[in-house]
Amino acid sequence: AMGKGKQRVRVKQVGPKNPAAANPLAGLAVPPEDLIQPPRRGDPSASIPWPITVSAMDTSTFITIYPTYIDSTKTLKQGRRLPAAQAVASPCILDLSDACRSLSLRHVVQPWKGFSRDVESRWYNPGRVKVDLSSANAATKLELLKEIALTIPLMASRKKRVEEKEMKLKMEEEKAKKEAAAAAVPAASGGGTRSSKKKGKGKKKS
Repeated sequence: AMGKGKQRVRVKQVGPKNPAAANPLAGLAVPPEDLIQPPRRGDPSASIPWPITVSAMDTSTFITIYPTYIDSTKTLKQGRRLPAAQAVASPCILDLSDACRSLSLRHVVQPWKGFSRDVESRWYNPGRVKVDLSSANAATKLELLKEIALTIPLMASRKKRVEEKEMKLKMEEEKAKKEAAAAAVPAASGGGTRSSKKKGKGKKKS
């Protein structure tokens, strides 16, 4: 207790001028630009009609086709509709659209629509086409899927995409081999240095 006549002293607490200095772990935070980000998605409502001379189409009676329907690398559970032997390896929305144009099918490309049963394709192979079955020679959706699957491997655009993909994979493999070989050289040279030192010591002792 303080005596009479004495004034109380109020102590003002002052924190650090830099708030980040108060947290010793602040420097370990990962910058936002270094965080893993999912691929950017476009407008799901975007639609591109073909023929391009048409500004809009009524697609209420069109059938829907996702790349997964004819993808030989997908399972029936994921949504593949054709036998694997009749399907195509990893087709994309551009393959579907090019095949539809090759077959003169009225269709609309919706590049950012995702197939709910195939979660992976929703991020890494999005898109679908809505096709006017009345403009096709096929009588059913299944027949049209088979026709599209037969058309895709014959298209020059598809062959070019496959070649570019294979070339990219080959370059990545060669790069990985070179990096592994470069990492192995210091280890091998270091091992030789140790063994030579040991041999030298042995000669001195004798």
